[in-house]
Amino acid sequence: MFKVCLDNISSNCGLADWARHDCVGIASTAQFIRAHPNSVWFLPICDENHWFLGRIDVKHGAWSIHNSLASRKLTVAALNALEALFKVLNLIIDVNHGTTTRAQQQDTFSCGPAIVNVVEHKLVHEKAFDPTHAALSRIRQFCRAIDM
Repeated sequence: MFKVCLDNISSNCGLADWARHDCVGIASTAQFIRAHPNSVWFLPICDENHWFLGRIDVKHGAWSIHNSLASRKLTVAALNALEALFKVLNLIIDVNHGTTTRAQQQDTFSCGPAIVNVVEHKLVHEKAFDPTHAALSRIRQFCRAIDM
């Protein structure tokens, strides 16, 4: 999961603070959430070859799902897995009441760049995903990845 602690976000987006907290398992993630009740988490979800992005707002006990292809919905199995994850992490969130937002892709293969862009847009203020320029998003993300 990608995580963001709202308490630690500085004007430069707080990536150094964000990277300092290494949650490698369920127990350490649950511990982090208890210690940072204002945190927001980004959870990439691949369900039947389509990428969604969950945004979990711990403070408000809410979640939203970013889905760039309206014809695809999370399966019952994925929702059950999310419900189990929320329970293990001691989060009281109803998986059936997540809001859905996202610009809609114009092809069947831009879901990955679209959800990566949600995090980029929030943390490093990249332009929001533009479905008419999905190829440019992929190129930009690739260039950033090889530059790391």
